[in-house]
Amino acid sequence: MIENAIYSKKEADIVFIGLDYYGTCGEQGNGPTLIRQALNSLSSYDIKTRKDAFDKLKICDAGDIKAKNYEELKNKLKIDFKGTPIIMGGEHLITLPVIEALKPENVLIFDAHADYYDTYKGEKYSYATVTRRISEITSKVVVAGVRDLTQEEALSDFKNVKVLQDIKEVPRIINKGEWYVSIDLDVLDPSHCPEVSTPVPRGVSYEALVKVLNNLCINHRITGLDVVELTAKTRGLSSINAGGIIMNYLKRRCE
Repeated sequence: MIENAIYSKKEADIVFIGLDYYGTCGEQGNGPTLIRQALNSLSSYDIKTRKDAFDKLKICDAGDIKAKNYEELKNKLKIDFKGTPIIMGGEHLITLPVIEALKPENVLIFDAHADYYDTYKGEKYSYATVTRRISEITSKVVVAGVRDLTQEEALSDFKNVKVLQDIKEVPRIINKGEWYVSIDLDVLDPSHCPEVSTPVPRGVSYEALVKVLNNLCINHRITGLDVVELTAKTRGLSSINAGGIIMNYLKRRCE
């Protein structure tokens, strides 16, 4: 569990939930466990603001949810609290039941892939169809960092989905307001995060991603955050950077 996450779900500002599901991506990992380990190894004190995130924020660790299939995952997940959920994956499909529960108007996804297949390997609910499923239940979706787009996806009618290659365009594209943020770790270059389900060369740096996220924290209300597609089995660079992304958000939230 996350150290110093001592509050209950009802009183917490932040609620961590692990969705330990890798049912469709073919790669298994220990995402929630390793992200917790990374968070416990990183200081929550911010040199810039001289604030400690775990002193300023009431944080709860609600544990993990495991499921054999998507329907079971969907039925088990309950967002029965007012705090901001931080979801630790798990494959990218785990974002969908969170969106269904929260019902955000706008969703921002950082991903090397569009994940816009209608069906993938005969499955409607898959890590490769998750953006399309999300777009069917939300008003606006922005996918940033895409550098591996198939012809089938490119010929699709994206409707309310905006696909960006350069994540630096995000502050210009998104409107003011509330956004749910989903981070597929393969948006990062494999040199920063090699242990993901489908790594793609020429990705963004950790520093570039954090810079855009900091801008979001300052100028928008983030209604939820997930970090997905970590397929590492043991602690290493990938899990440390995954935990670092979340710790950075907690520190910026204190501002």
